[in-house]
Amino acid sequence: MTGAPDTFVTAGDDGVQIVADRWGDPGARAVVFLHGGGQTRRSWGRAAAAVAQRGWQAVTVDLRGHGESDWSDTGDYRVVSFAADVAGILRRLPPKPVLVGASLGGITAMLLAGELSRGSVGAVVLVEDRKS
Repeated sequence: MTGAPDTFVTAGDDGVQIVADRWGDPGARAVVFLHGGGQTRRSWGRAAAAVAQRGWQAVTVDLRGHGESDWSDTGDYRVVSFAADVAGILRRLPPKPVLVGASLGGITAMLLAGELSRGSVGAVVLVEDRKS
């Protein structure tokens, strides 16, 4: 799969604009990639393209205050707010997406899948960046 992804914007939990990229068929089951603190959705570009090549829809998200997503006017950067923003993205996707998260993205994925929206995701994959 080559070419640029489709970029879309959703309203986050308190009206914050959340920016995401999509690779692949919008009707296919989704893998949603959530970056770590201080990173952006572009951290997942190669992985997302590879997942889309295998027939999945791949979505990378800029969490609030990161990349092209808005900063919170009220300074709300609680993990529960990140998770609520991602829940808004999930409502635009086919049921039971897979969440892949690193660091802040992993914590967000666990809170969303384990407490805030149980049963809404098919799986959570946690990624650790270890340098040897």
